[in-house]
Amino acid sequence: MERNPVPTRISTNWGESLLMYGMFMAARALGDDKIGDYVRSWFIHHLNEGIPTTYYCGSWGPGLLYPEIAEAVPRQGIEAYAERLFVHIRDKALRNGHGIILHNLDLPDIFVDTVYYSAPVIAKLGTFLRREWTNDALLQLYGHAAILQDMQSFLFIHAEENLSGIRSEGYWARGNGWIAMTCAELLPLLPRGYEHYGKFESFYKQLAVAVVNKQSPSGMWRTIMEDATSYEETSATAMFLFGLQRGKKLGALNGLLEDLIEPSIGRAVQALEKKINSEGKIIDVSGGTLPNKAKVYKSLPTGEYTWGTGSWLLAACETINEKW
Repeated sequence: MERNPVPTRISTNWGESLLMYGMFMAARALGDDKIGDYVRSWFIHHLNEGIPTTYYCGSWGPGLLYPEIAEAVPRQGIEAYAERLFVHIRDKALRNGHGIILHNLDLPDIFVDTVYYSAPVIAKLGTFLRREWTNDALLQLYGHAAILQDMQSFLFIHAEENLSGIRSEGYWARGNGWIAMTCAELLPLLPRGYEHYGKFESFYKQLAVAVVNKQSPSGMWRTIMEDATSYEETSATAMFLFGLQRGKKLGALNGLLEDLIEPSIGRAVQALEKKINSEGKIIDVSGGTLPNKAKVYKSLPTGEYTWGTGSWLLAACETINEKW
């Protein structure tokens, strides 16, 4: 990644949006106006240029910055974009016969990544616009789970081809991280009086237990979670820490804390502290990943990537008052 790029050079694609979301939340947590101004300049530039809204769920990433970004950007532009993106996802997104959003026109399949770039975005935009969002957001979470989740381990595979039924191999850690992040993002937005809130909280707890049970002694998670020969990976570890820490703070994981969640959080914090190199880069992040066989996931290169830095910052923001 280019060092200190001007904000206009950073796109609104999924990894870049996650990075800017993490940076904006870090600016708020630290009271750092310089970082906040940088992200605001990025958002305003792309609003003025016209943020692409396509059938690819990765183009919906700017919605993750709502509602916080509305405090920093002119109201008219931020509202118009929110309306456009919300309506696009609700009415135009590519879906299968059960309403599950498919990943993209050239990959019209069921991807675990899609959950994070649809359900939390719908929830955040719907909350901002005061529109109903709960049914569609939870449809994406549970609908994808019905296809991609193993009900014995409670963990997710990466993808299934929509028509052929061909499935990826192994429990891909970052994919499970997307689900943990989704639960964490929905938690503060889902009304406690929602009739199915108990189902959501139960899902969150089961996922948390499954994830913690795959944590390595080092505090990291491996890119194929059940495979001791696969490498430990930073972005997934940060995503799991974000999910566990927010669930703990907001009470969704009550009953699991003392013996399970709190020790796992502590190990993850210590592990992620070691993933910043001498140049300030977040390292050991797995590269861009398409569904494949387990051996391919294990062979992917690692380095510094936008999604790794973004997820690390979000995890740090959830933990900053306790450790970082």
